[in-house]
Amino acid sequence: MLSSGNVSESVDLETGRQCYAVRLRCFLFVEQDGSIGRAADEMGITQPTASHAIGQLEKQLGAILFIRHADGTTLSHTGELFAVRVRRFFDCLRVGFKSN
Repeated sequence: MLSSGNVSESVDLETGRQCYAVRLRCFLFVEQDGSIGRAADEMGITQPTASHAIGQLEKQLGAILFIRHADGTTLSHTGELFAVRVRRFFDCLRVGFKSN
């Protein structure tokens, strides 16, 4: 389970740009919740901010990560593969922080 909490401190206030890790975290919340709106609520951000984060991540990767439906989202095949790597990345971070 992901920990929720406001991520505003992870946005560069001068440029308004999101940290890449925030986009990855948003990706995992949307995957978990099946909805950009519910993920945004859980993260303490607005739905447009979460939607923008996912859109920017997809743009950076050049791939569609989610199939959007009227009642939520599901991972695309590429999104499923990417989710495995993102979870592994955050697991490595957690292990690294615990060992310090």
